[in-house]
This record gives sequence, structure tokens and C-alpha cells, in this order.
Amino acid sequence: MKPVFSLCNKLAKLVSLITFLYFFIAAVTLALFSDYFIFKGNDLTLKTEQKTLNIDDHTTTKYHLFGDLNNQQCVIFFPGRHGLLSHYQILFTKLNQQGITVYALSYPGFEGAIGQARQSSITQLNDRTIRTIFKNSQCNLQTTVFTGRSLGSFLALSSAATHHPAGIIVDSVPVSLSDSMDRELKTKWYLKPMSLLPLNLLIKNVRLTDLLAPIEPLYDQQSIVIIQGESDVITPLSSLQNTLKSYHRVKLIQIKKADHSNVFILGEQTYIEYILRNVDKK
Repeated sequence: MKPVFSLCNKLAKLVSLITFLYFFIAAVTLALFSDYFIFKGNDLTLKTEQKTLNIDDHTTTKYHLFGDLNNQQCVIFFPGRHGLLSHYQILFTKLNQQGITVYALSYPGFEGAIGQARQSSITQLNDRTIRTIFKNSQCNLQTTVFTGRSLGSFLALSSAATHHPAGIIVDSVPVSLSDSMDRELKTKWYLKPMSLLPLNLLIKNVRLTDLLAPIEPLYDQQSIVIIQGESDVITPLSSLQNTLKSYHRVKLIQIKKADHSNVFILGEQTYIEYILRNVDKK
């Protein structure tokens, strides 16, 4: 029995060591390299007029023009963690047909922009890009709407606190950065145990309520609109409904049968309707 007991004891210690190392490495990775989880990036190339802003020798950001540079009615679009601006081109084209110009942003590491997007600097990059757009176009803040997808909705909302556009229309909105990351980790078996870690302590967490608090008093219920899919499991509708209970000026629109990846397709007319309502306020 002793050899068997000794073997079991050694196996138990080995399992404990492997478990400790897994969670230790996972915690360090999240604390130091969370930017790589938050901003995935891609190498898709859009066939549009685009402007590259050089931040330094290793970092650039871009914005892509869809429509007429001389329009005063504009949309600034903030992409999600994967970018995927090409998926929104049909929506952008339909907005162009309504006389609305779209400026779609690309962060470092997205659409060929140099570098890696970082949470610590993304707000400053957004601010610089937005100011450049308004300086070099006919866009008027009173007839401009900020739009965003998934985590890009957080950037749209935070930028709205500084620039005060006519409205903010966003989709697939998470209740917090930590919640979004938790659900993303759970989609892969080898990352799922990482969701047991205190993510809100390991990363610089951002909560939807913190972003809404400074801007909600400035807008009516037609101007801060969240479009959410009823079948979204990445950013669940139920979590959002609970979070927004005390935010009566935020309009939440549910899109039937839509999930995280197709809500902007099934909810396209809703998107266009509320953008038009806000760009026509002047």
C-alpha cells in the first residue's frame, strides 16, 4: 500500500503545482498583457479613402471615409475588439445614401495601422483622431452621431463625454470590461479556468454605469440608444436590463433573434432610424 499511497501523494502534489502555475501565469498575463485580450486586431484591408495619423515611430491610427467629405451630417464609428469594419460597410453605404458621411476608426494593430492598441492610451488616440476629423471636414458636432459596437461602444460613450455629439447609438454593449472578458474566456475550454480569477482587480476595469453617469443628464431618450440582440450570449440582454434600471434616459431596443454577431444586420433599420433622428436635430 505504501508505494501506491506514495504515488498518489506525488500525483496530488504535481496536480497542485500545475494548477498553481496555471493560475499564477494566467494572473500575471492578464495583469500585464490584458491589451492583447481586449484588442485583437486584424489585417483586413478596406478599399476606402483613409487617413493615417502618426503618433510616433511605432504607433499609427487611422480613420476611413465613407461618403462625401463636405457633408455636415456625420457618423463616427468605433469598432469592437476585432475591428471587422468591412462587416459594417453595407450599413455605412445606406447611411451615405441618406446624405450622412461615416468616419470609421481603426486603432493601432487594426486595418494595417502600426502598433498595438492599448487601454492606457486609447482615449487620447480617440480624442486626437476625432479632433482631426472635425478639423479636416465639414462635420458639425450638432449633426454628428457617435456609434460603436461591443467594446467600441465604451469608447463611443467615453468620447461623448468630451465632445458632446448630437447622439450616441451603440450595439452589443457589455455591462463592464471584466464581464465581457469573463464571458469571452468561457468560450474556450483552455481559458475557462481563468474566469475564476478576480478579473476586476487584475485589469483596468470599465463599467457601463461609470460611462453613462456624466452624459445621461445631457441627452433625451432618443439620443442615447443601445441596440441589443435578444439571443446575445456574449453581452446578454438580461444583464444590460438590470444595469439600466436607473438610467431612464437611455433607450434600450431589443432586436428579436439577433445575437452578438448579427444584431447590426437584423437591427439595421433601427440603427438608421435613430441616427437620422439625431443628425436632423439642428
